[in-house]
Amino acid sequence: MKHAAFSAVLVVLSPTLVAASSPQVRGSSMVERAAALYAKATPGSFDRACRGRGAELEVTGDRHACSTTQGTTIVRFAGDQVSEVTVQKKGIQKGALQQIQRRFGKPDSVKSEGALKMHFWFTDDVRVALGFQSSKASRSTLVSFGSP
Repeated sequence: MKHAAFSAVLVVLSPTLVAASSPQVRGSSMVERAAALYAKATPGSFDRACRGRGAELEVTGDRHACSTTQGTTIVRFAGDQVSEVTVQKKGIQKGALQQIQRRFGKPDSVKSEGALKMHFWFTDDVRVALGFQSSKASRSTLVSFGSP
């Protein structure tokens, strides 16, 4: 299971992705946005929130992605319930690790693969992944909340 989550995150972190955020949580951190969307997003509310200059909504089955020049937010739904939220942002967001550690403690697993470093937490309620990609081609941070 850990390997599958790691592989899925690698795909999401590809440099071709660019960005988004929900207006109701735009001023909050990546971790706060991911947690808020995981707690209460619906397909309709997420789709309506994807607006603004350069915002682009893409819906493919249960996957709803909102992209802007700042980053990308992806929410996967099982019916009207959220099954996974991923918030990706350009640049290295160092504060994200401390925020997640304050909430969940030390990571259960840390994996490095080339320019990608992933931290994983597995609880009874949620699976959390935090990824940092730092290479000449791309610097980005990813936070993912998902069903355990």
